[in-house]
Amino acid sequence: MASLPASAQPKPGEPKQASVERLLAVLSADLTNPTLTPAQRTATLEHLKVHGRDPNGSDAIFTREGIDTLGKYAFDQPNSDISTSQEALRCLANALLLNPGCRRTFVDLGYALKAAERFETASIDDEFLLSRILFLAAFTPPIPPGLLESTLSTSLAAALTRHTTAAHTPMQEMALTETLKLLFSLGHHTSSPLLLPTLPPLTTLLTTHPLPTPPSRAS
Repeated sequence: MASLPASAQPKPGEPKQASVERLLAVLSADLTNPTLTPAQRTATLEHLKVHGRDPNGSDAIFTREGIDTLGKYAFDQPNSDISTSQEALRCLANALLLNPGCRRTFVDLGYALKAAERFETASIDDEFLLSRILFLAAFTPPIPPGLLESTLSTSLAAALTRHTTAAHTPMQEMALTETLKLLFSLGHHTSSPLLLPTLPPLTTLLTTHPLPTPPSRAS
C-alpha cells in the first residue's frame, strides 16, 4: 500500500471515525485544490476502502457528502489515474452493500447513469465493479430513472458477447457473475423490451458455458 500524504496520516490512538473523516476531508479538499499525486490519491482511497469494509465508525462514508466525493473520483475525473478511479469504485461498492440508504443517494446524485455510461468502455475489472454497483443501485425498485434508456442494455449485451469467447479466468468468471446478477435484477423488476439485445449472447452462454464443478443444485 502506497504512503499516505501527511495530511491524511492517522494519529496514534485515534478512533476509526476520526481517521475516516480525515481521509474524506483530504480527498474532498483535493477535488477543489488538487495537491495530491496520483499515488497519494489512490493510497488515500485504499485506506478508506479498508476502513469501509466494516460499517462501524464509517458513518462519514455513508453521508451524501461522502458518496458524492467518492462518485467524483470514480466518474468525474477524466485525467484521473485508472487505479484511483477503481479504488473509488471499490469504496462505493462496499458502501452500497453495507448501507442500503446509500443506494438512493448514489442514484439521486446521478452516478447510476454515469456508471452506465462508463460501462460502454469497461475493462474486465471495471465490468466487475460497475455491475456490482449497478446491481445494488437497482436492487430495490424502482429502477433508477433513465437507466434502461441509457446505453446500458447494449453495453451488457457487448459484455456478455465478450464472455462467450473469453478465457475462463477467475476475473472473467467474477465479472460474468456480477453482470448476470445485474441483468437478472433488471429483468426481475421490468419487462422492458430495451433488454432484448442481451438475449442472443445470454442464450449462447447458457448453451456453451461450462458448468461449475460440482454443478449447482437447487436447495
